[in-house]
Formats: sequence, C-alpha cells, structure tokens
Amino acid sequence: MNPKNQQKREIKFSSPKNNRLLVVNSEAAMSVASKLESDSNVVSYQPNWPLENDALNRISHVDIRASYFQKAWTTDFRLILTGGVPAIREIATLNDLSYRASLEKLELSRRYWELVGVTNWKIIIVEE
Repeated sequence: MNPKNQQKREIKFSSPKNNRLLVVNSEAAMSVASKLESDSNVVSYQPNWPLENDALNRISHVDIRASYFQKAWTTDFRLILTGGVPAIREIATLNDLSYRASLEKLELSRRYWELVGVTNWKIIIVEE
C-alpha cells in the first residue's frame, strides 16, 4: 500500500490479460504483475487501486497512527478472480514486516477491504 499522490517511479507495460497499458511503481510489482498475467485463476487485475476516504475513515483507528487516516492511499493490486470474486494483494518484503509503520499500513489495508466486503486479502512477500 502506498500514498496516492507520492512521487513514484513508473513502469509501464502492456497487459494482454487486461487488454490495456498498466503502470506499476516497482520491479517487485512488475514481477507480481507478470505472475498475475499467467495465473489462470485471475480474470483481471488493476495495480494502484485507490482507497476511498469515506470508507477509510469508518474503519477502526486502534493501533494505527492517526496521520494515516489523513492521507489518500492506493492498494498494490485489486484482482477479479474466476467467478467474479474480488481479491486484494499487497506487496511486502520480509524486512518491511519488521517495521511497525509497514505493519500499520498493511493492517489499514486489511481493515479497509474487510469493511467494503473483500475478504480475499493477502500479502505477497517478495525478495528485496
């Protein structure tokens, strides 16, 4: 999960599965996108999916710093799986999981998606 308006590197690529040009913000996200392209359970996917501030402000603030609720965020990948099931995938490294700030962002994402009814939420651990 990343701040929405943060200046980021852009990697553009053509997605046959989505039949359009997509943009990711890291080599790790590009690697995940390549795997999603070949995953037969994934019908379509969208990187950098924005979280809506209204729903974001309705989730529990317990153990998540208040400043995170004052920012606009994007989730790493929103997927549609076979059968039309929505799913979310957040990218993290093992090192990220040792930092409270990273864990708070992941928990913010998990709570947000649970609130809006998406229960298929997972973290993809990538190499650094």
